[in-house]
Amino acid sequence: MSSPPTGSYGASTGIADAHNLAWKLAAVLNGAFVALVAPDGGEWVSAARTAAASLGVKLDIHPIGVGLQDPDDRFLDRYGITSTGMSLVRPDGFVGWRADVLGHQPEHELHQVLAQLLAREHIDHNR
Repeated sequence: MSSPPTGSYGASTGIADAHNLAWKLAAVLNGAFVALVAPDGGEWVSAARTAAASLGVKLDIHPIGVGLQDPDDRFLDRYGITSTGMSLVRPDGFVGWRADVLGHQPEHELHQVLAQLLAREHIDHNR
């Protein structure tokens, strides 16, 4: 990696690094990831439970239309997903990842995403 012409990366890099570390520490101390599952994305629920358990991550799962209502029918558009998608919200409230549709291997996909978000050293690419 080369340095910019000014010779340093400036405060923005340090602030971004601090924020990145802060949300991960918050997750460890008391936070949970939140999975917002679209109305027809029921397979994400079991996949999310399994992936979170395998990584020891606290994950609150909320299927839209089951306990969590969308009376104005805006959830899908606001989160940029289809009726089979899901959105994963980090403990600091930022969307960490989203799947616009249900994939072929949702459990594997979520496991990889959670491991990457948490910067876990070992990510099993053959899982």
